Order: sequence, then C-alpha cells, then structure tokens
Amino acid sequence: MKILIIDEKKTRREELASINEEVNNTLKNCDQLHILTGNECNTFIEGVRSNNKTFNMAEYAIICCHHTFVEKIDDQLKEICRKNSIPLIFFSGRYSYSYMSDNVLQLSVDKFYTQALPCIVQDIKAENPLILEKIEFGEDYEVAILMNTRNKLIEWLESEDDTRTYSELDLGSYVLELANDASLTECVHEDKEYNPTLLRKQINSISSLIKQKI
Repeated sequence: MKILIIDEKKTRREELASINEEVNNTLKNCDQLHILTGNECNTFIEGVRSNNKTFNMAEYAIICCHHTFVEKIDDQLKEICRKNSIPLIFFSGRYSYSYMSDNVLQLSVDKFYTQALPCIVQDIKAENPLILEKIEFGEDYEVAILMNTRNKLIEWLESEDDTRTYSELDLGSYVLELANDASLTECVHEDKEYNPTLLRKQINSISSLIKQKI
C-alpha cells in the first residue's frame, strides 16, 4: 500500500527536509511515498472534480493533501475516501492545532511532515493498520480514543434523545475492542435504542479503563 501526498509547494517541503534529518530520510528513503507536484496535482484535482478514475484510490492506504490547494474539491475527496475507507489528512500553514472529524484529520504543515508522516511510514512498513488517533496523539492515542468514545456516550445521555440508536455513534470494531465492554459491543451490534441506565454503566466502565491507562 502507498501513501499519496498532494502538495504543490515543493520548495517548502525541501526546506523542511533541509532542517530536519528525519523528514529528509523519510522523503528520500520511502518507496511507499507517492508525492504529486506541479501538473500532477492539477490532474488529480480535475480527476476528482470530474469523477475521472485517473488514480486508482484502492492502492493508497492514506491520502494527505495541502488543504488550501484542494479546498474546492474537499467534499468530493472526503466522499471518495469515505466510500473506500481511506483515512484522509488535510495539512495547512493556517492550522495552529489538530482537529479530527469522522475519518479526516487536520494538521499544521510542520506537524504533518515532522511527526505524522514518519509515524505513517513506520506503520505502513510494519503493515500495521493506520489509526488517525495514533497519528495525531502518538503513544497516548488509546486514551484519546476512549475519551472520545466516552464523550459521545455522555453527550447522548445528556441529550436524552430517544430517537437515536447506537449505530449513530459510529463506533468501529477497533474502538469496541479497545473499550472492552460487552454491554457496549452488544448494544452496537444490535443497534439498540436510548437506555440511560446502560449508558451510565458504559460511561463508568470506560472511565475506569481510562484511569488504568493514564
């Protein structure tokens, strides 16, 4: 599997590589990297805009884009990645902090090249699954996932929204395995409805697990 990077600013990338040895080694010595520059970037954008299958998305484990350059097609790109279960990273000089929603992670340029990309390359070479929380938070990613899961349960509990079901929480198999709560797994698999008693128990269970990991 390959890592697709769309970044028209070649000079910026070279400057980062010149002052950071790890970035330099990653960019020079990783066969899995496919970096689009210049006209290739424009071809990619036109392909996404026209739904032309110029690039075989299935060969990429993750897609990383300079957000300003692809901003006009970001909704289409998100949908393509969602349909193909491909993690998507947007990086930009205007981002001063990280933000993640669904399967999309936003990072500053520096954090992408100096922290995220080496992590991605390491996991690709080791054939490990790519987990956006790990890319964002590093070694503390499991705690971050658990806290995010707990927050979703708390928000649902406090909203008292009995029109929703567990499927709307979007908790994948990895999250359920990490949470290690039989009740939560059952509720998700059976897509159960709002139950404040169960939600409180699941919130307490995850809170205890977080304390063990901190």
